[in-house]
Amino acid sequence: MAEVTDFLVFIVQQILLQGPLFLGLVAALGAILARKRPLEVLETFTKAAAGIAVISAGSGVLVGAFKPLGDLMVKVFGFEGLIIWNIPSWNYALTLAPPSYHINVPLAGMMTLALAFVLNLIAARLTPIKTVYLTPHFMNFIAVANTVAVSWYFPEADLLTVVLIAAVAAFLMEWLVPEIARRLSTKYWIPEGAYTVGHATELFGAVYGRVAQSLGMKPEESAEKVKVPDELKAIADYVVMSLIISLGMFIPIVLAAGPELTPSGGMNYILYAVVQAISFTAGVVVLITGVRLFIGAMMPAFKGISERLIPGAIPAYDAPVIFPLGPRAMLIGAATTLVTAPLITIIMGLSGFPVVPVPVAISIFFHGSTWGIFGDKMAGWKGAIFTAALGMATEMLLASLVVYPLVGPLFGKGFTWMGDNNVFYALWFGLLKLITGR
Repeated sequence: MAEVTDFLVFIVQQILLQGPLFLGLVAALGAILARKRPLEVLETFTKAAAGIAVISAGSGVLVGAFKPLGDLMVKVFGFEGLIIWNIPSWNYALTLAPPSYHINVPLAGMMTLALAFVLNLIAARLTPIKTVYLTPHFMNFIAVANTVAVSWYFPEADLLTVVLIAAVAAFLMEWLVPEIARRLSTKYWIPEGAYTVGHATELFGAVYGRVAQSLGMKPEESAEKVKVPDELKAIADYVVMSLIISLGMFIPIVLAAGPELTPSGGMNYILYAVVQAISFTAGVVVLITGVRLFIGAMMPAFKGISERLIPGAIPAYDAPVIFPLGPRAMLIGAATTLVTAPLITIIMGLSGFPVVPVPVAISIFFHGSTWGIFGDKMAGWKGAIFTAALGMATEMLLASLVVYPLVGPLFGKGFTWMGDNNVFYALWFGLLKLITGR
């Protein structure tokens, strides 16, 4: 048993959770199944793995530029509350193990992740629903969140029982949710419907995009199609637009905070905001470059998997894979959530809510960008604003207030919870509470 456990831990930690390696190996497998020559397999592995590494690097630059100013917003408005962010919640969950806790959550979480992935592959092979979830870090968060909840509501259950229940729940989320979003939305605008989004924003991006359509917003008015006068064409370039929008976001924040609170390290606080905006823009460029490299390698390779291993398989990738399909809409969505998030937080704080949800910069940017593209593709630039604002208000903020009491006693005064899938967690954890009465 110990040998099996050690092997499973190795596979999960050293391969499944290493995004560039894992997805590079998936691409290489596809190339092998497509009967590519050895050097072509090596090329496919290299470009797919390097693409993911570049995406991660670009994401890191974005977060590094955005996070200090996102944190500054919290300081300026003076709220302390429920921090909506996966990382601290996940880190806390990994401390739950004997003798202080009845289940070894780190081990159970890894087993849950692996079993959910295997169930996904089996279901995609045997059923008409062909979605294969390939976003390692969200597979990790989903597995741990479900493990924590199941172990909390069934304190007498042994480790294998917890893993089985948590893995089935994780598998269903990873298999079905991207497929629903694909049928509602992405198959109509992702080239050839060759892939879909496996993030935590896809379903509500699709649903709210549909709602925007029903309200008369039109995809023909896409931000990407807006005609710009010749003298303003430079502004329409997503790189220039990124800098302009980030300046419009960052400078008001430092002006509201003043030089005393701005973490400028001795630099003029307004120039500090300019430098952060430039860094943010560089992150956008790096990220989109990585996505193009990854998709260019993965799409031909995945045909080998879909033809020979899982006929008709449709991969569900992390949200940045769609950013090059709507760079203007991406920025509109991010700008919308940057305005929406603090506004709703302020309203909740002034309204006397017992807990005030505070999303962090990484969630504001990546969720807003994704919702913006979904909304724009389905209902134009107005739909981008509508979808991003509504997504932030409901899925990110209001739903977190429902979820937190369902697991809050376990987390004590940590005041932190996962920043994604909150509507699903609310329904699932609420069902567990109803069943167990805890």
